[in-house]
Amino acid sequence: LQEVGVRRNPFQRRARLASFEFALGSGRRGRVRHLEAATADGALAALRS
Repeated sequence: LQEVGVRRNPFQRRARLASFEFALGSGRRGRVRHLEAATADGALAALRS
């Protein structure tokens, strides 16, 4: 993985949701929208460690 991140817009914050985003070395990108914020934060922490 080249990049990983979690984004939240105002509507997601209100609903305690987040989007998990990532980019691979090949240039491909992906995103999983509307995860529970705790799940997205946990995935980010797991991939950064």
